[in-house]
Amino acid sequence: MASPAGSPTASSPIRSSGCPGAGPITVARLIAGVGDLHYPWTRGQELAAAIPNARFQRIDGAGHLVQEDAHYELSRLIIGFLEEPDPAGRPTNRS
Repeated sequence: MASPAGSPTASSPIRSSGCPGAGPITVARLIAGVGDLHYPWTRGQELAAAIPNARFQRIDGAGHLVQEDAHYELSRLIIGFLEEPDPAGRPTNRS
C-alpha cells in the first residue's frame, strides 16, 4: 500500500511523542471503527503497516468513539492483547 506524502513508512519508524526520551514504538495494536468520519479506518491500517509487530483490527458498526460504540468488542481485543506474550520475548508487567 502506498503511503501519502508525509505518512510514516517502515523505513521511518514511529516514535512516541507523549513521552520524552521514548524510543520507537515496536509493539502496537491499532483499533479503529469502520464508521469513523473523523479519521478513516484505512489510515489506522497504514499506520499499523509502518510499525514493526503492529496489528490492526477494525470494528464494524463502530465510529470514532469505539469505546462507546463497541465497548464489549474493544474490551475483548484489549484483554487479548494484554494476554499475548511479548513478541521479542521480553518480560512483561501486563498482568
